[in-house]
Amino acid sequence: MIVPHVVAVWPGSAVTVLTQRVLMSKIKQVSSKSNSNPRTLRDIEETLAPLEQLISNSVNLVRKPLPAFRRSDRDYYIPRYLFIGPKGGIDPIRVALFAGIYGDQPEGTFALIDFVRALEQAPETARDYCLFLYPIANPTGFESRTRRTSDGIHLPEELWKNSLSPEVQHLQSELWMHAHDGIVSFKTDADADELTVAIAGPIFARHFLRSALDTAQDFLPQVTRSNHNALPKWKSVLLDSPNDIIRAAPGQKPAPFEIVITVPGQAPTFLQKAAVVLLLKAVLVEYRRFIAFVANI
Repeated sequence: MIVPHVVAVWPGSAVTVLTQRVLMSKIKQVSSKSNSNPRTLRDIEETLAPLEQLISNSVNLVRKPLPAFRRSDRDYYIPRYLFIGPKGGIDPIRVALFAGIYGDQPEGTFALIDFVRALEQAPETARDYCLFLYPIANPTGFESRTRRTSDGIHLPEELWKNSLSPEVQHLQSELWMHAHDGIVSFKTDADADELTVAIAGPIFARHFLRSALDTAQDFLPQVTRSNHNALPKWKSVLLDSPNDIIRAAPGQKPAPFEIVITVPGQAPTFLQKAAVVLLLKAVLVEYRRFIAFVANI
């Protein structure tokens, strides 16, 4: 059994809230299609069911879907959830997490859902955070298991290029309006057996996170098995290159940190998700520490 090796790489409004009944009815429309080839479709409602179940009893997790757009005479939506952590002593830290950017790469979606489950069990991890969660950024591609949207759009390539794609426009609107302090995106490398974390942003934040994550890894529990299937520790190196997934609005001040997590497709699913959950917990803890450090300079 192949195990993910974790490596850190560092490259250079008011929203109308739909009722649960209406939203789930509309999500169901996304999942329903002709019966001509049903096994090729991925059920969006079923995928999001764990989050919907958490909402019913959660004081932290709320549903705020993005506006509808039309495609082939049907309504589609980019699901959005907010996880509002316990209030501490600083202004909320706004971090956006985008999964399902490529419809043929659902691993990030499932890992993000597991991360929300973990936060519900230990909400103090998200103290001072407002997390904007986009588990399926490309609903038409996710449904049909295709990398691009049903209109053939490659989402990252169209960002900030005056695209007419409604998915791109909605994502740009979110990034522009909320001016997040951090942006986390997921993708999958089908041939990889190691989990890669690429981080960009202000140089001071890069160096701080590099050092902090190297230290934090020593406190993370390791998943062990009798045949030595364990989550290996990650190590970090510096590498300057552009972020090729979800990027902040050009010229945003202050610039956010940007993280791209590449999930190893060759690793067992439970280890994929466990590695991502542990990593994201460490990022929240260490970035909050970074904010406090900067405030005291």
